[in-house]
Amino acid sequence: MPAIIKPRLLIVSAAVLSFAAATSSGQNYGDGTPELPDQEFRWPEGAKMALSLTFDDARFSQIDTGIPLLDKYGVKATFYISPGSMLQRAVGWKSAVGNGHEICNHSLYHPCSGNFTWSRNKALEDYSLEKMTSELDSANRLIQKVLGVVPVSYGYPCGQTYIGRGINTKSYVPLVASMFSSGRGWMNEAPNDPVFCDLSQLNASELDGKSFEQVLKLIETARAGGHWLVLAGHEMNVEGYQTSRLATIEAICKYASDPANGIWIDNVRNVASYVNRERLSNSISKYRKGEITVKARPGSKVSVEQLSHEFWFGCAISNGMADGWMKEEDLKQYKEKFLENFNSAVTENAVKWYSMEQKKDQVNYAIVDGILKWADENNIPLRGHNLFWGIPKFVQPWIQELSDEELMRRIKDRAITVTSRYKGRFAGYDLNNEMIHGNYYEDRLGPEITKQMARWAHEGDPEAQLFVNDYDVLTGNRLADYMAHIRSLLKQGIPIKGIGAQGHLHSDTFDRQQLQNALDSLAIFGLPVLITEFNMPGQRSKYYTEKIMTMTREEEEQKARELVDYYRICFAHPAVEGILMWGFWEGNNWIPVSSLYRRDWSPTPAAGAYQNLIYKEWWTNLSGTAGADGTLTVPAFFGKYRITVDGVSTEAELSKQSGKIFVELR
Repeated sequence: MPAIIKPRLLIVSAAVLSFAAATSSGQNYGDGTPELPDQEFRWPEGAKMALSLTFDDARFSQIDTGIPLLDKYGVKATFYISPGSMLQRAVGWKSAVGNGHEICNHSLYHPCSGNFTWSRNKALEDYSLEKMTSELDSANRLIQKVLGVVPVSYGYPCGQTYIGRGINTKSYVPLVASMFSSGRGWMNEAPNDPVFCDLSQLNASELDGKSFEQVLKLIETARAGGHWLVLAGHEMNVEGYQTSRLATIEAICKYASDPANGIWIDNVRNVASYVNRERLSNSISKYRKGEITVKARPGSKVSVEQLSHEFWFGCAISNGMADGWMKEEDLKQYKEKFLENFNSAVTENAVKWYSMEQKKDQVNYAIVDGILKWADENNIPLRGHNLFWGIPKFVQPWIQELSDEELMRRIKDRAITVTSRYKGRFAGYDLNNEMIHGNYYEDRLGPEITKQMARWAHEGDPEAQLFVNDYDVLTGNRLADYMAHIRSLLKQGIPIKGIGAQGHLHSDTFDRQQLQNALDSLAIFGLPVLITEFNMPGQRSKYYTEKIMTMTREEEEQKARELVDYYRICFAHPAVEGILMWGFWEGNNWIPVSSLYRRDWSPTPAAGAYQNLIYKEWWTNLSGTAGADGTLTVPAFFGKYRITVDGVSTEAELSKQSGKIFVELR
């Protein structure tokens, strides 16, 4: 794994946030005296619980009386709105957005069971997943168009989460999970356990018609368990049907604002985001951190400074770095920005057969050599992408014109020549790229040819690390195919050392649960997993299909949030050993808006979010004093370190394999 010294050291806290596995037994939420859970969840700033106020339907009273009351106390609520009602008071809702309230999706037409006669013409029993998808997307687009915000949470109308009837009934929770970071129910009995709850099926307790005394019992129950209470209402007025009383809301605001009561009150987005981060932080602490123990004289001043990450935070290197295509100033910026952001790399096109040998017997090694030279000089480990690629349109015409016998000989020559020429210099190779999408070589020469490719590659370099690599896997669309393909290769005895999973094919957003599920599935092979070709947004987004070259401010900020969430999920997974972007500069990226830097090299919001994540949040730089026994032990991310005791320094490496290191400096 890579080791690159960063040009600057960034100071962050390395405190470990840890909590045990979630357990729950015998809890009774009905009498206000629940059993204390075995699990403790750490809310921010010492809070003992979280509380979110939510309101549905974009009722006029919310604009007229409710939101002004919330604003009086600085309380930010979540409003699940349907666009039709929103449009009637658009100015008021724009003002609510400006005041920091969260606007979320409550469907286009508020479909519920046809057992409600008013919903008979929009009955969930008559819905398909396709119809629901279309309506949720339309609602999102209308809200974004009018209010300029992209909803990240969904409120299930009537709290109902199904479509269809009888044996054809289906849950649409998976759909909500793929489109939103959370989904809120209605009229549930229990608050949400932040350790266990499904963010796509958040419990919500009814606020309508309740006195503050009644709500206080719910609050006390949630606080005793360290839980998250979501309250759901409709009208915000003095009294009435489906009405959350203003007096109750005001009493809640006053009570929650008193620090002595230990309540963090915030909107659903912020609380859900915090819960998700804490869950992932637990996994990150478990799988990405070890311990450094420094032995010195008692009372010595000790500093531990991280120099590099063991985990691959990498990017593809363009041919433009070595073929003279880039202007001198762009090339200078390209190299500088690469080293500022990445510790590893992969060749974007240089090693591909069609790039190296476009014309028969005219092999170009110069670009590969140039990229390797720069990578070696800067201690950047480099993957070779790829030895072979069987998508027919990327197989050179001259190759397709060869006889089977001649094709076999050419494959052998290429495998041996490339791996022997670059013996020990590439960290790994994608052996036969994207085989579940195109398999020209196996179709021509039979299923044994991939095994032969591997044998010949090892003839040139016995230590070559060979990977499989394919796309549309992390989306779940071709996951089963990829799993079967890997099993087949391993059954043949092909020496696969790692699994490449491309990150191209998510659209404007991505399905967090599906990403997690896909990583869990790939992990069963016990092989390292690399996210080899990451773009956010991806190939199915409007930015690629419609060639949209710019983003609004809101879209830029969403992209930054999505990138951070994607990286957190991958970094937290024990099987993943790296993430490599497929371009970082708008001037040389196949999906320009997925870049960290614009054409003029100005950073996007995603650049700042990425750097804060990698080189602040996930970077260890600590100092302290050796105790009476002369030791100081600190949790630290796996990587290389400079350790200094009373001005004397040494370097050491903390690896995932070792888990702990002991350094003595006296």
